[in-house]
Amino acid sequence: MKPLKNCKVLLAVFLFAVAAATPVQLAYSSTLTVTVFTDKPSYLIAENITVFGNLTYDGSPVLNWPVALEVQDPTGIPVVTRTTQTDTGGTYNVTFKLPTDAMLGTYTVYVSSGYKGETATDNTTFEIIPIRDVAVTNVASLKTVVGQGYSVNITVAAENQGEPTETFNVTVFCNETAITLPNGQNYTTVTLASGESTVLALTWNTSGFIYGNYTLSAYAWPVPEEIDVANNNCTCNVPIHVGVPGDVSGPIIGVCDGQANMRDINYLIGKFNSKPGDSKWIPNADVNDDNVINMRDIQIAILNFNKHE
Repeated sequence: MKPLKNCKVLLAVFLFAVAAATPVQLAYSSTLTVTVFTDKPSYLIAENITVFGNLTYDGSPVLNWPVALEVQDPTGIPVVTRTTQTDTGGTYNVTFKLPTDAMLGTYTVYVSSGYKGETATDNTTFEIIPIRDVAVTNVASLKTVVGQGYSVNITVAAENQGEPTETFNVTVFCNETAITLPNGQNYTTVTLASGESTVLALTWNTSGFIYGNYTLSAYAWPVPEEIDVANNNCTCNVPIHVGVPGDVSGPIIGVCDGQANMRDINYLIGKFNSKPGDSKWIPNADVNDDNVINMRDIQIAILNFNKHE
C-alpha cells in the first residue's frame, strides 16, 4: 500500500468537518430588568407626579409582581416610599403629590424588584420648579377723547404673582394694533420680585390712527414655564375716541360730537387755566396733554374749527 500523501492537509480537513458537525454550547444567563420613567421632566409642587415602568425577565413581562419605589429630595432624604405591583402586562404605575413645603430642585426616583433569585434596579430624575406667573391687573386712560395726532397717557398695572423674580415685557394694544412707544418699541420691560407690582406710565401717540373708538388692552408676555396665562391680558372697559383735535364736548359731557365748533371753544374757556387736582379739571379738555387747559388748547380747537370726522 502506498503511503498517503499530504496527511497533514487531510487531518486538518477531518478536524474541521468534526467541528462543524458538533453543536456549540453558548453561555446564557437569565436577566431581570426594571425600568422607571416620569410623565413629565418637571412639575410644580401642587401637581400630580406619575411614575411608571416595566418589569421583565428574559425579555418577557413579569405579571402581578411587587416593585419597590423610593423618591429622594435634592438632599437625598426619602420623601415618598411605595410598594406597587405590575399589572397583567408587566407594567406598574404610581401617582403621588409631594408635600406643600417640598423644596425646589432635582428629585431622584429609585425602583427595585427581586425575582427568581435576581434583583433589578433603575432610577430617574425630575425637577420641582417654582410657580411662575406674571399678570396685568388693570389698564386705563384718564382721557376718553383724544385729537387725532395727539398723545394720551395710559397706565398699566403689572404684577408678579409667582415665586422667583421675573423680567418680562408688557405690550399695550388699541384694538388689535400694538402701540409704538416713544422709544420706537412696542413693549416695555419690567422687573418685579415675587409679589411685587408696579404701575407703568405709557404714552400712545394717535398719529396714523383713523377716527373712531378704540379699546385698550395690555398684555404681559408669558415667562418660561408659566402655566396660568389667563391673567396675562387685561382689557379696559371704557373706549377711547380718536376724533378731530379740539372736539372735546358734545351733548353728553366727555363724548365728542364729531366736529370742532363753538361748543368746544366755550367748553375750553370754561376750564381755562385748570390743572390736575383743580375742581374744573377735565383731562379731555387738555388737548395737547401738557397738564394745563390754556390758550394752546383753545387755539387747536380754532385751527380745526368746523372740521368733521
